[in-house]
Amino acid sequence: MSKNQRRPMSSKYRKYIQSKEWKTFRQHAIEAAEHKCQMCSDPAHRFELHHLNYDNWGKEELKDVLVLCHNGHKELHREANEEYANEKSKQGQGGE
Repeated sequence: MSKNQRRPMSSKYRKYIQSKEWKTFRQHAIEAAEHKCQMCSDPAHRFELHHLNYDNWGKEELKDVLVLCHNGHKELHREANEEYANEKSKQGQGGE
């Protein structure tokens, strides 16, 4: 699955993000990002991890995720949604 493809929030995914393995990886990622949002450098108190791809789902590496503050995560998804809509619009107009 490429980074531009969306992954539905399945019950399997929800269960995984509640697992000890995910929580350990999540903490490792936050520490590697020096407790700062990788988008705006905000030293937020609560971070969200954004998957860049799901190729290694369940065995993520740091290159597979971004550590983001809530606002940064929201902005990233807003931009991705706009990009997706623009691509769909181009396809509908006979574009690439």
